[in-house]
Formats: sequence, structure tokens, C-alpha cells
Amino acid sequence: MEIGPTLHYIMGGIRVDPDTAAATVPGLYAAGEVAAGMHGANRLGGNSLSDLLVFGRRAGQAAAEYAKGATAGRIDDAQADAFAKLLTEPFERQGDENPYAIHEELQNTMQDLVGIIRKREELEEALAHLERLRTRVGRVHVTGTRRYNPGWHLALDLDSLEVPRYVDLENPMWRLVLRVRPGITDPMTLRLRNEEALLAEAKGEVEHFYMGLLLPFKLKGYLEYLRARSWWSDVKVLWLSGVAVIFPGTAPPPSLKEIFTYPKSPTRRTD
Repeated sequence: MEIGPTLHYIMGGIRVDPDTAAATVPGLYAAGEVAAGMHGANRLGGNSLSDLLVFGRRAGQAAAEYAKGATAGRIDDAQADAFAKLLTEPFERQGDENPYAIHEELQNTMQDLVGIIRKREELEEALAHLERLRTRVGRVHVTGTRRYNPGWHLALDLDSLEVPRYVDLENPMWRLVLRVRPGITDPMTLRLRNEEALLAEAKGEVEHFYMGLLLPFKLKGYLEYLRARSWWSDVKVLWLSGVAVIFPGTAPPPSLKEIFTYPKSPTRRTD
């Protein structure tokens, strides 16, 4: 029996209010794995029922209360027809690509080239392969009907092959990131070991604080470390990590003031 690492699932995606499970779209309520709930991006195997009992009840009660005063919205027939046409497009295409064949190649590419241990040349090869697969997706054709047709559903899922568009191999930062070799040292994890406390203290929009300030702060520090990385710096980080575990107060992590005042970088958001 073959045993290997794999991705089980990723939870979350819809941002909801914790008390009512209301999304940012008026009238939309979400609970369970689609909204992450109390477990973040993952959860223990037996905890899904507790998630649904708590947040499903909150979502149902809030949705029922909202429905008492809600009126039916206007449906844009042209927009609905355009989306319906998009969904049935795989039946109308004249291509000869099989969605299962592309899906299998995608699995093999990720298994062989984007595993736990990653190398620059293998990541670049995977990106090139994904780009070729994305081009082939436009020629996927499915047969049968719309009634329980897994091949049709898979063809629609393959439209998510957009990863290569977000990676620019000409960008110096991406080239630096791809040069990273597997290691066990991470100076920014050491410095930001109080990340949860920082997020709790952040005023206003926590998501914007993280994306606009904390994440760029982490990336900037990590890239600076990579540019000057050596065996001695790795040893130093390991040593400091051990000291921080034994004596938590010896190396205080950055404060909100430091994060808010660090020099601006091109990746920093201003909205």
C-alpha cells in the first residue's frame, strides 16, 4: 500500500459575521466548511458536526429574521442567460480534450514537481506545464446530458487553472522565492510569534491590517534574510528560537507601532 502526503481540503472563503453567519452580500448566510467557522482553514475530523450545530443554527435564525423584512430582488435575465450559456459551453465546444485526462495530468504534475520538498527548476517546470494545461482546458468537450454528469462538473472545475497568471518569473522577488531551498529556519516566525495578539489588538479592519501591513512586513523581513542567508545565520535563528521557548521575554517581538511605521514597500496596500 502506497502512502504519501496529500491535500485533504481547504476550509473558508466566505467571510461571515460570527454571531449571525451573515456574509458581506446582503441576504447571504453561510455555515460549515465554506465559511471556516471556529476551526480556521482546517479542522479535526470529528469537529464538523459541532460547527454545523452552532453556526448552522445561528445562520438559520438570522436568515429567517432577515427574510421577514426582505423583498424579492430583481433578476437580470441577460446576466442569468449569459451565465447559463457559460455553464453549458463544454457541451458546445468542438475540441477533443478529455477533462479526466487533463485532471490526471494536473495531479501528476503537482505530485511530482510541487511536493513537500520543492526546487526552483521543478517549480518552473510545473508552472510551464500548468500553463499548457490551462490552454488545453479551452478545448475540453463533454458528452451526455446535464443530469448527474461528473465529466461536465470536472470540466467546469478546470476553469480554475489560473495559477500561472499570478506568477511572474521575470519579477526579481519571485526569482528569489524560487531559489529558496528546504530549511527549518524562519526568522519572521520567530519575530512574529505573537501574531494572534497583534491581530487582536489591531483596530478597524483586521483583514486589511493583515494584508496591507502585517503580511508585507513578514515578506520584507524574510526576503532580507534570504538575501544575506548563510549557515551562520541559520544557526543563529535556531539558537534564538530555542532561547525564546525557554525565556519568552528575552527577545520581544515587534509591536503594532513598529509594523505601522516600517518603510513602505511596493507590496503594501493603501486601501
